[in-house]
Amino acid sequence: NRPRLPGIEGADQFKGHTFHTCRWDYGYTGGGHDGNLTNLADKKVAIIGTGATAIQCVPALGASAKELYVIQRTPSSVDARNNSETDPEWAAGLEPGWQALRQKRFGDAFLGGPIAPEFQDEGWTRMVRNLQALKEQAGDVPMQELANLAQLADFKTMEQIRGLVDESVEDPEVASKLKAFYNQFCKRPTFNDDFLPTFNRSNVELIDTDGQGVDHVTEKGVVVAGVEYELDCLIYGTGFEVGTSYTRRSGYEVFGRDGRALSEHWQEGTRTLHGMGSHGFPNLFIMNTSQGGFT
Repeated sequence: NRPRLPGIEGADQFKGHTFHTCRWDYGYTGGGHDGNLTNLADKKVAIIGTGATAIQCVPALGASAKELYVIQRTPSSVDARNNSETDPEWAAGLEPGWQALRQKRFGDAFLGGPIAPEFQDEGWTRMVRNLQALKEQAGDVPMQELANLAQLADFKTMEQIRGLVDESVEDPEVASKLKAFYNQFCKRPTFNDDFLPTFNRSNVELIDTDGQGVDHVTEKGVVVAGVEYELDCLIYGTGFEVGTSYTRRSGYEVFGRDGRALSEHWQEGTRTLHGMGSHGFPNLFIMNTSQGGFT
């Protein structure tokens, strides 16, 4: 919940407009959550980051800004979203408990169990489907070989996603820079039908930093690989803090028995009971994933 701003030299020197994506300034950009950022029609804009947030922002920025520079350190895995309108008649037929049943079916499919019909074309189960197909082709294989099959299924999945880049982006050089060459869950997978085609717009330029990031920020814009890009607006799509103390992220301290601070109790690492409580802090219920599992 605490925005993360990168420690780029000169960031405080920029004299144009700037904001973090989680503090979007509609007063400056115009428009709303569905885009149509009309105030950017005469603006040169750059967004730093191509993670899950920027994947959502870039299409609207590209459609609205005079010029848009998308500054990328490493590309994201961008698969098809394939969303469709919900059929009202289908929704009216849902029975109580359908959410839990769907969640269980998804969990079964994601963990390698039977894949229900509604998840046969689901991006999150693509790798599982590839793995199951490879297992059927291979027949009985020793347990130690399953890891190799899983890696092959992951590679096949990422090849399909990289193929989507070639289908969506007209410039082969730009497409090559937008392809993610790592395991699918190395970074958070994303799903969007509009991000990749945005790079076919004449007003949109991908600035790939080859993993190096921005050199520094000036009063007029940003410098990447020695080239300065002058801007009216600089947007940080750089995510949120992780790994910092909970007191920094929450903005408050918790005290337990004998006035002991929770940050002191956790100084050498988080210690909880079932991820929900901590010794010496009665009536404190931890509603997050500290030492907790995902279900």
